[in-house]
Amino acid sequence: MRASGLDALEHGQRVRVLTDLVVGVDPDASAAALAELAYAGVALTTAADLATA
Repeated sequence: MRASGLDALEHGQRVRVLTDLVVGVDPDASAAALAELAYAGVALTTAADLATA
């Protein structure tokens, strides 16, 4: 999801990652990927937050 998210941003798309619906193999690498995505401009949220928005 890291590469896809960054690619979508590069192509002018708004990107949102539902963090409670994704999981990586390595927790440290997953946290780093989410941090990189957030820094790049991806909106990090949860499914519950999206449902109440």
